[in-house]
Amino acid sequence: MTRLGAPMTIETMFAGTCWQLCTPVNGFAGPVSKELITQVSAGRSFELLNDFPKHIHQKKFGLRLKVRLLEDGYKCWLELSSVLSHAFKRGPWQPKLLKKDQIQDRIPDVLFWLKKAAKKDNKYLWGGTIGPH
Repeated sequence: MTRLGAPMTIETMFAGTCWQLCTPVNGFAGPVSKELITQVSAGRSFELLNDFPKHIHQKKFGLRLKVRLLEDGYKCWLELSSVLSHAFKRGPWQPKLLKKDQIQDRIPDVLFWLKKAAKKDNKYLWGGTIGPH
């Protein structure tokens, strides 16, 4: 299990640092785009792709960070106000690879989940990692 460090602050935001979210956040298509392209669930991790300008006051809302979600490599922009103090420093990403027999052992659970999810009234809007509610 990854041990989490200090919460994200303006002073700790550098390109290449990795963070884990403790709350769900929205991911956008660009730094000012209104287009929602993913919803990032709590517990997911991301890497900052660029340094954040330190001269910008942290109370200014509407600013976004370019990130790469570590579990799938997906790139998006997160609102600064939604991750400050809601993301915690983590170590470098090391994917957990499964062997063929481990994957085969999980197939019945995946099929059960799919059948259960298919029975729920749900409109599919876009792909992502959050299942139907």
